[in-house]
Amino acid sequence: MIAGWEIRTVIIGVGLFTLIYRLIGGIEASIWTSVLQGGVMIGGAVGIMASIILESGLPAPTIFSHAYADGKFDIGNTEFSTRSLYFAQPTAWIYFVAGLSSVIRIYITQQGIVHRYLVARSDADSKQDVKLGILSTVPIWFAFGIIGCAL
Repeated sequence: MIAGWEIRTVIIGVGLFTLIYRLIGGIEASIWTSVLQGGVMIGGAVGIMASIILESGLPAPTIFSHAYADGKFDIGNTEFSTRSLYFAQPTAWIYFVAGLSSVIRIYITQQGIVHRYLVARSDADSKQDVKLGILSTVPIWFAFGIIGCAL
């Protein structure tokens, strides 16, 4: 049950709604859906952070000083050498490379991202959209990292 509705009913209803608006709106509907999802994600991050602060009853600086004292902001070993590739525990650089390759893969292969390239008015607009998208991932990753540290 989801909000008092049978799960099959919810799946069929959401599926039909999605099918109809995609058929009517085409590629533009797909793009606006991605924009809406991004807004929900950012709003969710703000809501979660507000909830953490309000539920704890502590001011934000106190929460983060406790997180820092517990080592939650430590990114691990930052040694940068060929030897660091073979540690038993991954280094921060391995996580950085994995994250970067994930972003590159997404921007090359995901249909929703490629749609944005295709509907841009010019190559310059398309390049600007890619730059904005990549630059916006950094604060979003940072925000969810902060949420994880504050828990």
